[in-house]
Amino acid sequence: MPAMTHIKTLSLVALALFGVTKSASASIPEDKKLTFGGDLALQLPVGNLANITSLGIGVLGRIGYAVQPNLEITGRIGYVYGLPKDQAALSGLTINGTGGYNTSVSYVPVLGGARYYFGGKREGLHGDAELGLNFVSTTSSFGGISVSSSTTNVGSNLGVGYLLDGNLPIDLKAQVSILDIGHASDSMMLGVSGGILFF
Repeated sequence: MPAMTHIKTLSLVALALFGVTKSASASIPEDKKLTFGGDLALQLPVGNLANITSLGIGVLGRIGYAVQPNLEITGRIGYVYGLPKDQAALSGLTINGTGGYNTSVSYVPVLGGARYYFGGKREGLHGDAELGLNFVSTTSSFGGISVSSSTTNVGSNLGVGYLLDGNLPIDLKAQVSILDIGHASDSMMLGVSGGILFF
């Protein structure tokens, strides 16, 4: 699927997500154990992964359940699309015709974890840890012909963020993502995300 089609699809999902959450604007009452939300994410590959894919753009849904006033059990699922990396330009190749030579990595994360709020309740500074499965697709495109391969890897995320407590709970976060724990140096991404919580 062309890059612009992926970006348009993610944009439409994001607009729908923010439209739904906006209608549920309120601060999080202490008696509300269960929260839902969504994140828009930007992820920058580093190390060896940066050689085969460019910036990742993603949309993720999340659920949280408060087991203590400042501790949540969390789950997230979504899709992160990796913009193509121009391998012809990197290697100095000249490609005749259309299509060029590009590679990219996209993935579907299915994650479970925990979120700890340092201020004693569900607002302000928090730390996040997640572990789960990443369904990774690597695509190579040469001269308009694309070939893809898929793997399922155990991955993890570590992050720190800040939840604004107001009429519309907005969650901002920075994180380190490992797409494959067994090959951490080859699958690392640094990311930022912004999202809204509702209940």
